[in-house]
Amino acid sequence: MKKKNLLMAAIAIFGFATISMAQNVRAWGTYYTGTGQVWPNGEDRGQACITDAAGNVYMVGTTNSNSDIATVGAHQTICAGGDTIGGFSGTDAFLVKFNSSGVRQWATYYGGSEWDYGTSCAIDASGNIYMIGSTSSTSGIATAGAHETTVNDGFLVKFNSSGVRQWGTYFEGNGNACTTDASGNIYIVGLTNSTSGIATAGAHQTVMSGSGDAFLVKFNSSGVKQWGTYFGGASSGASGMEKGLSCATDALGNVYMVGQTPSTSGIATAGAHQTIYGGSSTDAFLVKFNSSGVRQWATYYGGPGVDIGYSCVTDASGNIYLAGDTQQEFLPASSGMTTIGAHQSAYGGGYSDGFLVKFDSNGLRQWGTYYGGSLLDVSFSCATDASGNVYMSGNTQSSSGIATAGAHQTTVNSAFLVKFNSSGVRQSGTYYGGIKNVCTSDASGNVYMTGYTQSNSGIATAGAHQTANGNNGYSDAFLVKFSGCLSPSITVNSGAICAGQSFTINPNGANTYTIQGGNAVVNPSINTTYTVIGTSTAGCVSQAVATSSLIVNANPTITVNSGFICAGENFTIYPNGANTYSIQGGNAVVSPTINVTYTVAGTNSAGCVSQTFATSSLTVNQCVGITNQTMGIGGVSIYPNPNNGEFTIELVSISNTYITIKNVLGQIIKTQKAEFINQINLNLFEKGVYFITVMDNNQSVYRASLIKQ
Repeated sequence: MKKKNLLMAAIAIFGFATISMAQNVRAWGTYYTGTGQVWPNGEDRGQACITDAAGNVYMVGTTNSNSDIATVGAHQTICAGGDTIGGFSGTDAFLVKFNSSGVRQWATYYGGSEWDYGTSCAIDASGNIYMIGSTSSTSGIATAGAHETTVNDGFLVKFNSSGVRQWGTYFEGNGNACTTDASGNIYIVGLTNSTSGIATAGAHQTVMSGSGDAFLVKFNSSGVKQWGTYFGGASSGASGMEKGLSCATDALGNVYMVGQTPSTSGIATAGAHQTIYGGSSTDAFLVKFNSSGVRQWATYYGGPGVDIGYSCVTDASGNIYLAGDTQQEFLPASSGMTTIGAHQSAYGGGYSDGFLVKFDSNGLRQWGTYYGGSLLDVSFSCATDASGNVYMSGNTQSSSGIATAGAHQTTVNSAFLVKFNSSGVRQSGTYYGGIKNVCTSDASGNVYMTGYTQSNSGIATAGAHQTANGNNGYSDAFLVKFSGCLSPSITVNSGAICAGQSFTINPNGANTYTIQGGNAVVNPSINTTYTVIGTSTAGCVSQAVATSSLIVNANPTITVNSGFICAGENFTIYPNGANTYSIQGGNAVVSPTINVTYTVAGTNSAGCVSQTFATSSLTVNQCVGITNQTMGIGGVSIYPNPNNGEFTIELVSISNTYITIKNVLGQIIKTQKAEFINQINLNLFEKGVYFITVMDNNQSVYRASLIKQ
């Protein structure tokens, strides 16, 4: 492999992780460089960063500084970079760990006697840190028994969280990015012109096409290669080669790769979003493989201009985002990059614009947008957070269309960071200093950026690890932390109450809560929905509103029968209006000896209890002399007695005779001229005791009591 000039033009791969920023408030920032360096030493560049579950942050980069980089007792404490080329000394990769407060924990060089570059890093669930890069060194790279122990283009090394090397290996090709999956496997993507050492038997593509191809290779956590494949097609010209520039995994173990391609075939699958090459020198591409290396789908993304895919990331729902840039140069801006209603549907102008596009897991585009102003704008990186927001960073020269009001920096600077929600609506945007800024975040929603700068101000904060630049005219690495907000996810209870009762709203997921439409204890009279937002201990407000739905069930209204009985008889209480009843003072069937009132409460199917009692009043009559026998002058028979309201009055003789019936209030309810046999009907009247009088020539000749049951 040819030795490289440190100041050569290089594409930086941006490595966001999960972040959420409500405000771009810088917590701390530090330079990372060798101090007191003199020509030809003192060039330091941050290339990637990543956080672990404990909130520590790791930075990977390249250096030729011979001091202030490694810590005492580190894996490698001396820069081993070799000979000088073009006036610049050889370089080593470096890896440094800071805690969340910006205090350095440990740091190490990594390299041999030649040129070594650190390009990307990834973390696994156990806190191990992986670094990839390129090398021409014959020693100091691979461990005994590694996948490859003789010098090759790339290297992969694993350290534990304390900075102790676990293993290291060479690998074929120039690695641009790496990522891990939930099982601890590590994937590497890059560019190769090697015809061997890349693809495994039965791989998707076992033979290199053209003058160079992208590649994707999988190692397990022990450094054993699982499979590898070329990815490329047919192209023309000396520059006809694919480049794999970024990769990401999803929860199901699938792996995605993005990059650039000049090939007109061998890239897209049938039915993909874009199956035809857009034109010019390159199109972006996005391809999905399963964990076994079987291609699921692939698409071009580009038009007649120059289009490059620099970064990809997945979200919790399995969607995949692609960030890159589209270059106008001497050709029209690439068409088909945006969707209707996008944040920016028209090309901003200048040499290039950034773009961001969202696909679902099946490769169907959800939305896409340009991002840029009137000058040069490039999107290098994208990331998602737990709330489904997506972030993008890059470089810009444009003075408009980048930052939002109130951002950390609102005047033009060399880098930008922007946040969109999952629907593609911009939430915030800011400028920031530095070149090739690379980002990641921690579980608390803080965001870190690394890159390199020649600025002597605006980078480091007071009390930082290193507050001054190298002051030698070269680039210095830097690392900065923004105190962002990881929006809390709020859950809240719903329920049902009976009218007149209170309900306590119990939200979870934050520190404090605002209940819009009520307090925590509510007493609505109708069905009501309450919305709840929460604020975390860091002051971050939930982006999604939780809702507590409360059903108010009506209390039952009870009715019950009353009546009359003769002493010694039974009476059945029949309540209505509920499902179950409680008769206070008796059971449903009663047999009192005196007049009595029973109170009744009811409970409906919702468990609500009647708020007022219904009363059943029962009159007990002695019923003396009430029989079915003939009584009085001339004989009178009344039967049946008691009855259901229909009975017979039979007279032996009549002479201008009338029958009168009164209720217990003494009110006459019925009068009729008597016949020998009289069929009487009291069905329209209530149950109870009635009094019958038989009048003959206006003289009362017979009185009797009648019971209607």
